[in-house]
Amino acid sequence: MRPRRARVILNLVRGDTVSAPRPIDLIPEEPPRVVKLVLNGRATTLVVSLSRPDPARSARDRALALDADIVCLRVAPPGVPQPLGTICGRLNNVARELPLPTGDTLAATFAWPGWR
Repeated sequence: MRPRRARVILNLVRGDTVSAPRPIDLIPEEPPRVVKLVLNGRATTLVVSLSRPDPARSARDRALALDADIVCLRVAPPGVPQPLGTICGRLNNVARELPLPTGDTLAATFAWPGWR
């Protein structure tokens, strides 16, 4: 079953220092949202949006629905159409990383959302 929404937990990482976790519930294909993360007193503002991955290429992968619980997080700086990158992953509470031009690394953990 494809997720209708996902809980994404964002952290900034630099060396041994990690920002406070910033949990956010996102819906695939909804308008982008602005997120501010603070690391060592320095704020970083990012625009994030959630999308679904490209469809499976092989008939076997489509039949097995290997991409059923995968989402992709598009990350961009505010006011810039060119994204910094995209992080894709399963909703399995494993962090994925995206290096940022500031020298920080954005860690995104994807999870199934809690009950509403």
